[in-house]
Amino acid sequence: MSKKDQFASLVLFTLKEAEDLYEKKESVASSLSRYVKTGKVVRIKRDLYAAIDPMTGSIYANKFEIASKATETSYVSYHSALEYWGLATQVFNTVYFSSDKRVSNYGYSGIDYVGVNSPFEEGILEKQNNSIIRVTDLERTLIDCIDKIDLAGGFEEIVEGISYLRHVKEDKLLNYLRIYNKNFLYQKTGYFFSSYTENLLSKEFFRECKEKMGERKSYIDTFVKGKRKLVKEWNLIVPETYL
Repeated sequence: MSKKDQFASLVLFTLKEAEDLYEKKESVASSLSRYVKTGKVVRIKRDLYAAIDPMTGSIYANKFEIASKATETSYVSYHSALEYWGLATQVFNTVYFSSDKRVSNYGYSGIDYVGVNSPFEEGILEKQNNSIIRVTDLERTLIDCIDKIDLAGGFEEIVEGISYLRHVKEDKLLNYLRIYNKNFLYQKTGYFFSSYTENLLSKEFFRECKEKMGERKSYIDTFVKGKRKLVKEWNLIVPETYL
């Protein structure tokens, strides 16, 4: 395959990656335009392109790969990471990704790609698929979702996801809790894991959550409608539906 034809066979690539295949950058625009017109390549968003499978007429890349390529540092996060790890009960038409760079939200093929500011860079894994998928590890996914319940798909989605767990590394959970260093997050994490899992975590884990959660009574989620009740152990006001 000639050097000029190489990017047509790439699964997912940026404009810069296409330019690296050419000695003269001005040749890239005309070549890309030709490949788009002939149905070999499609433009996902500004500076991001995907190769089309001639057998199906669809791109090779999946939504997780596309989100991982949104910026140089982006990775799948929140409910989308929950879905990646098989813990989501719903499949949304929104894919969340995080990055340390500002990026505009974009859409492709009926899916909205929504960027969320990245609080830190720990706990990101790279998985090889057709293209690279960058995603938060299981433990960070859980802590991120508990921190921002609205980006996790809601209270029920977290309850269901946690109830599916059969193993989790509590040292990693504690590490992310310490990085966030939020009393309310310790409070919510202790509640979710003590209420919807059985013997998954040690007494020491819950002891640390209680030591760090403070004494303030808080609503665990303001989005769920209906009656609520105080769970005294965690000082949380929780929808009765889930008690």
